[in-house]
Amino acid sequence: MISTMKKICCMILIAAMLLPVFSGCKEDPEEKNLLFSEGLISVYVDGKWGFMNKKGEMQIKPKYDSVTEFSCGLAGVGIDEKYGYINTDGEIVIPIKYDGIASFSEDIALVYVGEEYKYIDTKGNFLFDKSFEFADSFHEGMALFSEGEKFGYINNKGKVVVEPKYKLASRFSEGLAGVRDAESDLCGFINKKGKLVIDCLYTEANLFKDGCARVSVQGSIGYINKDGEFILRTSLKADEFSEGYARYTNDDKLFGFIDMSGKKVIKCEYNFAGPFSNGRALVYTTDDKVGYIDTNGNYAVDPVYELFYSEASAGFSFSSDGYVIVLKNEKFGVVDKNGKVILDCIYDGLDGNLVILSPFG
Repeated sequence: MISTMKKICCMILIAAMLLPVFSGCKEDPEEKNLLFSEGLISVYVDGKWGFMNKKGEMQIKPKYDSVTEFSCGLAGVGIDEKYGYINTDGEIVIPIKYDGIASFSEDIALVYVGEEYKYIDTKGNFLFDKSFEFADSFHEGMALFSEGEKFGYINNKGKVVVEPKYKLASRFSEGLAGVRDAESDLCGFINKKGKLVIDCLYTEANLFKDGCARVSVQGSIGYINKDGEFILRTSLKADEFSEGYARYTNDDKLFGFIDMSGKKVIKCEYNFAGPFSNGRALVYTTDDKVGYIDTNGNYAVDPVYELFYSEASAGFSFSSDGYVIVLKNEKFGVVDKNGKVILDCIYDGLDGNLVILSPFG
């Protein structure tokens, strides 16, 4: 999910896949995104953002022009196109003074100062004594950066581990990062020392998940392990694996799932399906209802809700603590992974004011 925040809006194309780089401040209340982060969910009231807890109580009064999700105990907030960070009590911890910010990741946050990207710690101190033309948040102790039109990596000590030489690159996942070679225009994978451990042989490459990565060679889809060996080739129109399952579509454009052996384990009977998250996958039935299935294809949350998701929206997947936003009769609520109602579907207003659940990155 890419932020609409000033100058913190970027996507890196690795192969044919778009990867979100920044999760900065959210300004568009029409993007109804994600869920609770560190026990709080942001709401939009009369043109301002605040935060509500899981009891439906307003914990941080809506007074900001934009916000990010909470991460490492801090959330980014914006007023009059300047940005800083608050804690879960609503106290300003890092002054609202930056031209742009991203959420904290691994206790480090990316900020935009003038025309430069810099990193700060959770106290607001600048790190590494250097700035970048472009940089990404840290993942697995590594961060992507660019010089000119080439990409490389630094570690969390600020040391350049991989010199900027790749045409395109992804963030690290499961110890490996996808890179596109500038000369061959093909994709491979490097480790955290910058060594090319899987040769650049692929026209497309996705992040490693569940020990494998989806790749494409001249339009043919397959999945490789970390040794670069194919563990599955398929003629199906299949996505990357998530929790051991990959969604695919049949000739009628209905969605189902395969397992890592390529076996069709959940038949194609849905107008749409999301990837598995916390053992649940969103499905959109042929009669325009939304529910959530388990890995056996049984409904864990009955299909009684309305469609309001996109690939980057609320209701698409369960949060790490097992909750998801739902919509019923044009009102928002929250249920757990077994369908238990946590917040009833009554939140289309609060004290007579419009409330919209915010986009978290």
